[in-house]
Amino acid sequence: MCGGQQNAAPSTPQEPPPSRPPESAWDVGPIAPPMPSSPQTIHGPPPVSQGTHSMCAIHAQKEAEGVCTRCGNFYCDECRGMIDGQPFCAPCYYKMEGEARYIVWEDASSSMSFYNKFMATVKEVMFSPSTFFDSMPLKGGYGKPILFAMICI
Repeated sequence: MCGGQQNAAPSTPQEPPPSRPPESAWDVGPIAPPMPSSPQTIHGPPPVSQGTHSMCAIHAQKEAEGVCTRCGNFYCDECRGMIDGQPFCAPCYYKMEGEARYIVWEDASSSMSFYNKFMATVKEVMFSPSTFFDSMPLKGGYGKPILFAMICI
């Protein structure tokens, strides 16, 4: 033959491809647990059930009466504080209703001028932001804070 040569059959016999594993090897079961048929809603921390013996986070010798709606710690009857019908443990209660909740800008009873109240608040925000924001009231309106921000801009 001119110009080409036919391929000869290989001298060694071809090996068959590896066998496929049985179908049972591919069955790994469900990937995730099935989803519940209806969505569950969560409404704050659960109440302390009667059978549990959870102890107060502050008074370890007293049995807990409930769970703080802010931090989730257990509280006893001695530690519970109520704000707007919500129960809180003593540390959260004092953090939310403490005496330190005061901003000069929002004090209507102050005899300071508008400018002086504004500048005192700016000074607190600029030079001691940790103290200022830790002592901010956690409830109240948005009007005065928004007005303060608009004047600053």
